[in-house]
Amino acid sequence: MMNLFPPQWLNHPYWLALATPILATLLATVVANYLPIANVSLIYLTAVLLTALHTHTTPAILCALISFLTYNFFFMSPRFTLEMIHQEEILTVSFFLFIALVVGRIGGRLRQQMLLLHSNDKMLHHQLQLAQHLSSCLSQQAVLDTLCQHINQVLHVNCQHYSPDSPPSLGPAAKNAFQNATEHAQPCGAGASSFSQSPHLFFPIQVDSVIAVLMISAKTDSSPFPPTTILIHTFVQQAEQALRQCNLMNSLQQEKMNKEREMLRSALLSSVSHDLRTPLATMIGSVSTLQAFHQQLSVDDQQELLTAILEEAKRLNRYVQNLLDMTRIGHGELKLERDWVTIEDIINVTLKRTKPLLHQQQIHVTGIQPTPLLYIHPALIEQALFNVVENAIKFTPEGGAIELQTALQENTLILRVIDEGPGIPQDEREQIFDMFYTVSRGDRKPHGTGLGLAISQSILRAHGGFIDVTDPLSPHNGAAFVFHIPLPTQQPTEEPVDGADSDH
Repeated sequence: MMNLFPPQWLNHPYWLALATPILATLLATVVANYLPIANVSLIYLTAVLLTALHTHTTPAILCALISFLTYNFFFMSPRFTLEMIHQEEILTVSFFLFIALVVGRIGGRLRQQMLLLHSNDKMLHHQLQLAQHLSSCLSQQAVLDTLCQHINQVLHVNCQHYSPDSPPSLGPAAKNAFQNATEHAQPCGAGASSFSQSPHLFFPIQVDSVIAVLMISAKTDSSPFPPTTILIHTFVQQAEQALRQCNLMNSLQQEKMNKEREMLRSALLSSVSHDLRTPLATMIGSVSTLQAFHQQLSVDDQQELLTAILEEAKRLNRYVQNLLDMTRIGHGELKLERDWVTIEDIINVTLKRTKPLLHQQQIHVTGIQPTPLLYIHPALIEQALFNVVENAIKFTPEGGAIELQTALQENTLILRVIDEGPGIPQDEREQIFDMFYTVSRGDRKPHGTGLGLAISQSILRAHGGFIDVTDPLSPHNGAAFVFHIPLPTQQPTEEPVDGADSDH
C-alpha cells in the first residue's frame, strides 16, 4: 500500500503548516463575534504568510489549502460543512484560495532568496577570512596548514594534508580514492561522484601538478558528513592562488639574489686589477729597491722598506681572503650558512682584526645591552663590518675616535659606525656603494675604488638588510654608516654555539 505520508512530511516545516491553520481558527473564533466574516479570512492569510516566511513554498501551499478548507468549514454558511449555497460565498472563498496560494508561493520564494543571500554572505565572509589568513603565509607549508585549520573551523570536520608521495595508512577503499584523487586531480571519496564508498573525502591541491591532497573526515561518529564540496572547492582555489603567489615571490627573490650575486662577482673579479694592484706595486717597488741598493741604504731605510712590504703583504692577504670568500658567493657555491650569534661577538672579532690598522685612533662601543640574537652568516657580516670600520680608520685623523653604536628599531637591529673624517657629500651618499665609484672629497680619497663598501652592501642585502649613510648624531664632522640587520621572528630556545670569534 502506498505511503501517503512519507517520513519527511513529519519534519518541522509541515508541522508548522498544520499548526498555523489551527491557531488561526482559534483566533478567528474569538474575533468572529466582533468582526465581519470577510475580515476573518485575513487571519488565515496571515497564517499562510507566516508559514511561507518560516518554511518554503510547499508547506506554504499546504497551509493555504488547509486554511481554505478550515475557513469554509467553520465560518461559511452552512457552517460545519464544505457546502456553499450562495454564489457570493463561492466567489469569496475562491478568491481567498487564490490569494492564499499566491501569498504562500511568493512568501516561500522570498524565504528561499533570503536563505540564499544569507548563505552567499556567509560564504563570502569565510572566503574573506581565509584570504586574510593566507595573505600572511610565506611558504607552501604555511598555506596548507592555514587551509586545513580554516576548513576545520568552518565545516567542523577533521582536515589534514598529505604529500602525494606519502599517503597515510588507509583501508582499501580510501587508498584507491587517494590514488585516484592524486592521479586525476579531482575530488574522490565520501560526497564525491567517484569512490563514494570511502569513509573519507580526498581533495587534491594543484598548482602546476598535484602538490598535496586534503583528507577530510567526520569529526565524530554523530557529525554530519560529508560536507558541501562547493565551499571546500572555493577554499582550495584560494589556497592554490596563494601558493602561486608564494612561488612567484620566491622566484622574484631568487632572481634578485642572483642579480646581486652577479654584481658582486663582477666587482670582485674586477678588484684583481684594482685593489690588488696598489699593494703589489708597493711590494715590488720596495723589494726592487732593496735588491738594487741594499748596500747604499742605511739600516733604518731598509727597516722602513721591510715594514712597508709587511704591511702591504697583510693588506694583500686581506684582499685575497675577501676576494675568495665573496667570489664563492658570487658563483653561488658559498651558501648563507646562518647561525645564532650576537652583534657583540661580531664587533669583538672586528676589533681584533682592525687593531693592527689603528694609528692612535680610539674605537668606542656603546648601545643597548644585551642585544637580541641574530640568525646570520657570522663570517660574512663580520667581513661587512670590517670593511666599513677599515674605511672609517683610513679617514679618521690620528688621535680621533670611531664609535660603534647599537640600537633597536621595530624588527631591525641598527648598528652605526661613526667616524671623524671629512664626511661624505649629501648628493653622493647613495652612489658610494656603487662599484668603483670614487669622490675627490669626503670619506673617499681619489685612489679609492669603492669595492669594500660595495661588498658590504651586497652582504647586507643577501641577509635582507642594507647599509645607508647619515650625518653623525654629534657635533663632530664625519659620516655615520648605518647597518640595518633584520631580526628573526623567534629567538632560539638553546644557547647559540660560540663560533663567530674565529678570524677569517
